[in-house]
Amino acid sequence: MESVTANCPASLSFIFKAFIPESMQVHKMNSEALLSFYRCYGSTGVGCTIDKKVRVKVSTSLRKRLTFNGINLRIPTVWRAVCQLTKNPLEINISSPLPLGCGFGISGAATLATLAAVARLFKLKISRQELILIAHKAEIEEKTGLGTIATQVTGGFLVKKKPGIPPRFRRLRLTGAKIYAVRLGKMITSEVLKNKNKIKRINYYADKAMTEINSLTNPTLGKIIDISFEFWRRSKIFNSPESERLIKIIRKQNGSATMAIIGKVVLSNIKPVIPKKYNIEELIISEERMSGL
Repeated sequence: MESVTANCPASLSFIFKAFIPESMQVHKMNSEALLSFYRCYGSTGVGCTIDKKVRVKVSTSLRKRLTFNGINLRIPTVWRAVCQLTKNPLEINISSPLPLGCGFGISGAATLATLAAVARLFKLKISRQELILIAHKAEIEEKTGLGTIATQVTGGFLVKKKPGIPPRFRRLRLTGAKIYAVRLGKMITSEVLKNKNKIKRINYYADKAMTEINSLTNPTLGKIIDISFEFWRRSKIFNSPESERLIKIIRKQNGSATMAIIGKVVLSNIKPVIPKKYNIEELIISEERMSGL
């Protein structure tokens, strides 16, 4: 059994404005036209890569199988992307220090790393740009992310000014800064992205948040987190009284805090003093990006 491994950094999102195509627009397109079409969609906003990596091992197999940290799991985004490269049955083993469904960009990272491994396993003659677009398209179609792939293939702390691939961005000098994450639960991203009324509200407040960030000459991590919290609160992405209580505690400790977009995870620029029932994960902003594509 042949196998290849690949890695991709996880990522965080603080603000996003959605650019989602209407399903009727893509109904009659062939695969090549679809890739070209999706390069213009995704999101603008603020996001960064972090020091935690997703590792994927892809092996030839007699049957189709995917595991996440040793547990059999179905991750539609990964399989949708893989089917663009091969119809052969594969065993895909994904290892991650961070969970799925919490706003850490794990589905995007797993998809990118899987595609890189598949391309090397079968020695496919396919460009880096096409692999990136396949992952980006799969994320949008499955509604598991919009700008995650753009962040993960670029690296660093980004203010993204254009949706799609490649992004147009301003990179902020925040590499090495620590972010503390308090996980409260999981969130299904697609439930938010499928709600047109919610997206309309999100986009309205995203514009306001981005205008404020773009007006800053030297934005600090704390200031961006503060703007992100106002964006989350006013856009009503989801309700979480427990999160708001924790954020108030952190602010009283002279810290800044917000929610991972989209996930039930409180992000802070200080290590908060909170009840022991909560686990605190230390993350570091990195310039790591998906390599080996």
